[in-house]
Amino acid sequence: MTNKSTFSILFVAQKGKLKANGKAPILARVTVNGEMVHLATRIDVDPDRWLGKECRTPGRSAEDKYINEMLDNYRNVIKNKYNELFFRGEAITAMRLKSILTSRSDEAKRLLVLFDEFNEDYRALIGKETTHKTYTRYLLVRRRLAEFMAAKYKIKDILLSDINTKFINDFYIYLRTVDGKNGHNYHMKMIQRFRTVFKTAKDNGWVTADPFGGFKISMEETHREHLTIDELEVLMSKEMTSERLQRVKDIFVFSCFTFVALTNVCLIINKLQTN
Repeated sequence: MTNKSTFSILFVAQKGKLKANGKAPILARVTVNGEMVHLATRIDVDPDRWLGKECRTPGRSAEDKYINEMLDNYRNVIKNKYNELFFRGEAITAMRLKSILTSRSDEAKRLLVLFDEFNEDYRALIGKETTHKTYTRYLLVRRRLAEFMAAKYKIKDILLSDINTKFINDFYIYLRTVDGKNGHNYHMKMIQRFRTVFKTAKDNGWVTADPFGGFKISMEETHREHLTIDELEVLMSKEMTSERLQRVKDIFVFSCFTFVALTNVCLIINKLQTN
C-alpha cells in the first residue's frame, strides 16, 4: 500500500462571478500533494453570508444551515472516494480524483441510468443480503417509472435534478390508476423503493435537493388472517404434483410453526446451498 498523500478540501465562493440572482457559486478546492483542482458543487450563496476563513456560512438562518449541510455532505463524498482509492493502494492525484468524481456524476445524471446501476449492484446481493423476489420488485419500479414518464411527459428519461415532489406525487397517482387492483400500501412500498434508489444519488453528491421531503409516505394498518391448525393439517397432508411444489410447501409449513419469516427461511436456504 502506498503512503498516504497530503490531502485537503476547502470551499471557495466565487464572489467575482456572481450569477443573475446576485449569488456566488461555491467551488470545492481539492489539493493532493500540492496539486489543486476545483469541483463545482452546484450550490450558491449570498456573498454577504459567506465566511471565507471558515469556508461556510454563519449557520443562523435556515438557508445558511442548508448550505452548510450540503457542503458537509459534498466533503464526505470527496473524502470517501479519496479513502477508497487509498485503501485499494492506488496512486492518487487531484486530477484523477476529479475525473472519477465528475465522470461518475455524468453517468448518473438521469433517473433510469441510476436505476439500472442500482439494480445491477443489487443483483449481486441475491442470496447474500437479499432475495431474487426483492430484486424483481426494484425492476418493477424501474419499469413503472419508464411507463409513467412515457405516458405523462412523453420522455424516455429525466435528469435527476428535474425530479421534484410533483413528479413523485404524479407517479403515485399513476400507480393507483394503472394498477388499481393493488392497495395503498403496495404502491407506497413502490415509492419507498424509488426513494431508496434516489437516495444513492443524494449520498454521492449527484443531487443536493430531496424531493421526497415534501411527499408523505404512510402505511394503512392491515389485519392479516392466519391459518388454523386444521387448515395447516390439510395443507400438510396434501400431495403435491412436483418435487418443487413439495419443497415450497415444506418451507411454508416450517415458517408457520417456527414463526421465522418466509423471506428469512429462503435466505438461510440460499446460503446453505452456496456454502
